[in-house]
Amino acid sequence: MIRLPQGYYMTVREYADKLGYTRQAVYNALHQGRLKAYQVNKVWLIRSDALVLNTRITSGKFIGWSALKRGDIKEFLRKKNIRTIDD
Repeated sequence: MIRLPQGYYMTVREYADKLGYTRQAVYNALHQGRLKAYQVNKVWLIRSDALVLNTRITSGKFIGWSALKRGDIKEFLRKKNIRTIDD
């Protein structure tokens, strides 16, 4: 027996239509853990007030980190607004 918290629930198709997402984007968010839902007999039930979490890093100490991992020191310094003697 499954007991769901009280509230209104939607299927993936209804949720995607409500927010203007594609169904695949909703499934991706479910599988990545960015959207909380319950699966009952192969059907995903999503609360009508649920939000998709955005986990992208757009500010803070990780800016330029991908450039540094690639070995592009100049790009890393530019993104961090660090000037060198050569500038």
